[in-house]
Amino acid sequence: MFNYPGDPRTSYMMDNPPVVRVVVQIAYPPAARLGTSEAVAELQERLPAGFELRQQQASVGFHISFGTMPGAVPGMNAIFAHPEGYELTIGPDSLAVAIDQKYRDRAAFSAVLEPVLTTVSTAGRLKEYARIGVRYINAAPATIEQFRAWFKPEYVGWAGGEVVATDANRTWVLITQILRTDESSPVTNGVIRYGYLQNGVGADITNSEAANAPSFIADVDLGDTRPGPFDPAALTGKFRAINHEIAAFFENSMTSEGIAHFAIRPKEA
Repeated sequence: MFNYPGDPRTSYMMDNPPVVRVVVQIAYPPAARLGTSEAVAELQERLPAGFELRQQQASVGFHISFGTMPGAVPGMNAIFAHPEGYELTIGPDSLAVAIDQKYRDRAAFSAVLEPVLTTVSTAGRLKEYARIGVRYINAAPATIEQFRAWFKPEYVGWAGGEVVATDANRTWVLITQILRTDESSPVTNGVIRYGYLQNGVGADITNSEAANAPSFIADVDLGDTRPGPFDPAALTGKFRAINHEIAAFFENSMTSEGIAHFAIRPKEA
């Protein structure tokens, strides 16, 4: 989807990761049963160990940018929490699996995602999905000088430029929307928000240090809007493919100093 020097890309690990929120959302044709108490009871019984019902509410919590299906069937959303930091929101037209800064890596997330999809598919009798979105919010406290040092000039933009007075508060975020029609691409659309937030990303996004402190943000939200069968293994594979695009974008936005700061290293075989 993006043009990077030195392709093909390789997987990497990060010893000092700035990830504060990861969300996978899958939308599907309205399944009224998922808004019923019977389905919630079945989900509580069959979800992987650790997921416990926290609340039911009429409105969706943390949602990916693609929104809900038009004409969705009204119903309750069931929200399940997990001690390892995962949050699962299930509604009649979509589900979202999210995790905070406890996120470890793609493999660990995949190991939770696939059995969750299997359970929801069975409880809702889902046959198809409409789209899948993957969102990574990276943020960490930083001074303007650190922001300039860690990221390449084309990503720093005005937030780190000399146009703004050095003693001024700076809030600058570039928002880029992407559409892709190439059938070979794992991504059909996305939104990237990149920049510097003087007051932090907000406590509604994270309870990390980046919530209220001056911080950089790299919020990458990519998705695939091509519908298909609701196959948990295939959907988990799509998550991995989109994840790879997001990881490559973040790595290629950084300078060598940023790579050293976040401790990026090749993933061992």
